[in-house]
Amino acid sequence: LPHLNHQREDRVRAVFNFYERKPLGEFGLFNLMVHIANCGSFKVDTAQHKVDKLLDKEKHKWVTDNFQKIEACVLNPFKNEWWREADKPYMFLAACHEFYQAFLNPEGMEQYKSGLPCTLDSSSSGVQLYACMLRSTQDAKLSNLIYEEGQTVANDVYGVVANLCTKYAQEDVDEFIELEDEDSEDYKRAKLAKLILDYGIDRKLVKRPTMTRLYTATLYGFTEQIMDDTMTPIFNEVLQKKREEHPFKDKRTSFDAARLLARYIWRAIEETLQAPTRAMEILEELAGVMAAENKPVRYTTPTGFPFINETYRETTSQIKLSLTDAKIEAVEVSPSITVTHEGQIDVSKAKSKICPNFVHSLDASLLILAAIKIADGNYGITALSTNHDAFSTHASDLLQLKMVLQHTMIEMFENNNPLQDILDENKVLCDNPHLIPEIPSDLIGDFNLNEIAKAPFAFS
Repeated sequence: LPHLNHQREDRVRAVFNFYERKPLGEFGLFNLMVHIANCGSFKVDTAQHKVDKLLDKEKHKWVTDNFQKIEACVLNPFKNEWWREADKPYMFLAACHEFYQAFLNPEGMEQYKSGLPCTLDSSSSGVQLYACMLRSTQDAKLSNLIYEEGQTVANDVYGVVANLCTKYAQEDVDEFIELEDEDSEDYKRAKLAKLILDYGIDRKLVKRPTMTRLYTATLYGFTEQIMDDTMTPIFNEVLQKKREEHPFKDKRTSFDAARLLARYIWRAIEETLQAPTRAMEILEELAGVMAAENKPVRYTTPTGFPFINETYRETTSQIKLSLTDAKIEAVEVSPSITVTHEGQIDVSKAKSKICPNFVHSLDASLLILAAIKIADGNYGITALSTNHDAFSTHASDLLQLKMVLQHTMIEMFENNNPLQDILDENKVLCDNPHLIPEIPSDLIGDFNLNEIAKAPFAFS
């Protein structure tokens, strides 16, 4: 792909349109308004719900209620900067522009021809895939594959993890903050927990660690992510005089707080995503057994495409580079480059890479099978763009795309049993097949895949 492509960040994705333009029609106009609300993701009530977590009819109402703000941003975005508060500000502004052009169309809004890609995001795609392969009702509910009667707000696995982390931190504060021995580890942990609580634990803070846990992120990796995503940007804000002081004081305290928060997140994930965690352990055990025989794990995906988890021990060399950040300071980095590999499977890497590679192969399979269904069917969909687990098409075709994605997911897991399939495929290749792990009977639940077709929040 060229550097300018639709799979980059918000400000770049916002400049892309489809070549073909289609009349919105009644459903397209509705879907364009839903897309505006999704890109905005503004808080809408005292419960701190965001508009993109509501039912589509509530998103439509939110856009109607905020039409004057939308118009003001379109007419003078430099003076009226409300759009900058959006979750995806540039895509939000682009969608507002498209909506306003439809509003000005002399032939009527429904007759306006739009080329704007409108997007459906899967709700925690990694959790969804594990929920389907394990038939886990709990994880299906968490990832919105099941719609419960009367439900008005999408379930949010990241919100659940954030709330549990808040609970753990508060328990540490309540139990240990009054200790007289200020040198004790319990007291120190309570002081850090108090700093974390004062800063606030929300879904944004825990989202990346939670999401990457299903791709085998480690506890140390969680700490690095929190440092990169939260602590370091705050230090930069202090240097730029945008913030008077760092809420975690200094770099040492920031790292200790990040490490403690990482532990809270890890514990919360194990409590929340029990079935996926157990499935990951099975996959890692499989990779270890095969690596012990110097063999990679092999798997034929639901599309028939081969996947090989091939990771070798490498001979590396470090080089020193100086990178200049014009805003802050020069950065010295020493990346390692692979010189050659030894022909021997790296057991540790094989185990750490099997889960992300396996799940990404299923992500890709869903996309490919959906694209094939669109190409072969009579859905009227003529354009499709993707960005990981986000799928975009014309506003007029968005409902058809949602239906295709729902039915493709059902069919993919009705016709395939990925976890059992990968175990069976490697059992034939293994010299010691009795060492290949088995799936415990209690790990497979009773989730009915057909519920996905009735789940409005699964792709929204």
